[in-house]
Amino acid sequence: ETDRLFRLLGRLRQEGKTVILVTHKLREILAVTDRVTVMRQGAIVHETSTRDTTERALAEIMVDRAVSLKVAKAPARPGDVLLEVQDLDVRDRLGVPRVRRVSFELKGEYDLVTEADRASERLVVERLQTHFPSHSIVAEEGGGRQGSSDACWYVDPLDGTTNFAHGFPVYNVTLALERAGELVAGCIYDPTRQEMFAAERGAGAWLNNRRIRVSKVPKLEEALVATGFPSRRRHMDVNVHFFYQLAMVTHGVRRAGAAALDLAYVASGRLEAFWEFGLKPWDMAAGLLMVQEAGGQVSDMRGQPASLTGRTVLADNGLIHGAILGLFGEVFSGQARVKLPEAGPEQS
Repeated sequence: ETDRLFRLLGRLRQEGKTVILVTHKLREILAVTDRVTVMRQGAIVHETSTRDTTERALAEIMVDRAVSLKVAKAPARPGDVLLEVQDLDVRDRLGVPRVRRVSFELKGEYDLVTEADRASERLVVERLQTHFPSHSIVAEEGGGRQGSSDACWYVDPLDGTTNFAHGFPVYNVTLALERAGELVAGCIYDPTRQEMFAAERGAGAWLNNRRIRVSKVPKLEEALVATGFPSRRRHMDVNVHFFYQLAMVTHGVRRAGAAALDLAYVASGRLEAFWEFGLKPWDMAAGLLMVQEAGGQVSDMRGQPASLTGRTVLADNGLIHGAILGLFGEVFSGQARVKLPEAGPEQS
């Protein structure tokens, strides 16, 4: 790719063209240009001679000012050539520490929402309306619509918003299609790992076009499981009791903060089970179908059929379903296999 870029630049220079590069490829830019202009939303925020700067210095400018060299337009003059070359995030490429730059608002007392949530939802909803104008759409940020058919899409434009706002790379976009009350298709896309999980009723579950199955771990004691804790009403959440009991009898409990990905990981065998209280339909619709199509089992935490409007959900590989329900039943009844340790001076 770099060789092709240099050959193209050489040919354009021979033709007497002035070339403006819009790119993240800082090393190539410094090697073949005289000046570098850093822009944000069409406005110049920094200009320098390539003789007076380095890759790292430019990267730090981009991070500190929350800018990107990839912009919609550049101040080209008639006869100039504008090239746009995409690359990986320059901060990761050069090892520059990440700084939280995503602004957010609060929905209620604790839940975050960013402009990325709204922008992603607008894009997804617009595409769905274009291709399926009669379908209903239920979207987390309220951008859905009521349709005339029995088909309904559930859209979470950014599952893991808090992670995204803090630069913690566990978040995804997820959507699922329900027809006549039955989930028939769903997908979960993780942009940080470029992993697309997809499932279709009766056709299996897939990861980047490769068939996936739940794990074959037969015992709860050998399982790695996951859960989540709600942001809202956290002071009333009882999941800490379930968390502790599962942590004591399994290989561990993970709490990554993106329910759809947790469900996708159960479907792909990376986790043996996932449970949570208070999820919304868009959080779990695609993931529940995915686990079922991958050979797993889903229910609520008392063993009743799973529902998109239910208060609890449990998804696992099927082999440990009964064991987990047995432990959950004990906790619901106020029993504890392992007592919570009491905090005191000797623990400090």
